[in-house]
Amino acid sequence: GGSAERSRFVHYGGRSKVAVLYKYCPPERVDVLESQMIRLTQAGDLNDPAESQARFRHARVSWDKFVDDASGLFPELECKEGNFRDFLNWLRPAQRPIVQRKILQGILDMGTGILSLSSSRNIEAMWSHYADSHRGLVIGFDGNHRYFSANDGQMLGKVRYKERLGSFQYVEDLDAESIFFTKSSSWAFEREWRLVKALATRKHFLLPHPQTKSGYDLWLERVPAPAFYSVTMGVRMPEQSRARVMKALAKRELRHVKLYQARLNGSGRLSFSGSLLPPPAPKAKHRSGRAG
Repeated sequence: GGSAERSRFVHYGGRSKVAVLYKYCPPERVDVLESQMIRLTQAGDLNDPAESQARFRHARVSWDKFVDDASGLFPELECKEGNFRDFLNWLRPAQRPIVQRKILQGILDMGTGILSLSSSRNIEAMWSHYADSHRGLVIGFDGNHRYFSANDGQMLGKVRYKERLGSFQYVEDLDAESIFFTKSSSWAFEREWRLVKALATRKHFLLPHPQTKSGYDLWLERVPAPAFYSVTMGVRMPEQSRARVMKALAKRELRHVKLYQARLNGSGRLSFSGSLLPPPAPKAKHRSGRAG
């Protein structure tokens, strides 16, 4: 029912709580700890092309109203038919739903940033796929920190998995649940949670803008130090990467972060040992007089 579905989203104000949420990373992403910056992946740059798609057949809104709204998004766009408004009015009725889908998809692809997380750090396939065959690390975040709080520009939710990703009769029936928080059941092993943000209201591009292999601008955002909860180093993490983790967590603002080492137990399954960080060094006592 509706109440069950709504419970998958986090509503703050002291009522709903979320546990630690984990980000699987290759070893080079130790720089997330060093810089406290993390990437928000545009919806169009996700690794599954079937997700975050605007699947609809028609629109209830009149074509004239759609032309007014859409042409306002691209006021300077020119094409061989004239400006964008002229192009939209030039289209035949049979072409209009196709163009509507493409425009909406383009807005979703470029204007939405997603931070993909998991409810578990103990998923061996995730260690293999996303943490460079256990050479990387898993960063745990405090899901109750205000950084993850729902507001007008973002929402945090648990992904629902379905055998078939259906389409909607009308575009007006689309919602964040169906677009951003529903995936094929073949991905269910990831136990994914997502932080979804509207990028149009944010100014966190690096200057100059580096780009991904797909041509999307690399969008990085600062994560407050208290939102970091733990770090788990992979079974095969190189010593150089381990040293970088230790150095990053020695910074005053990250000393609260728990550090774990992943190991294989006697059954070949992952286990995690903690308390790897040395205690703070005692302050040197003041000594008077000369050294003898």
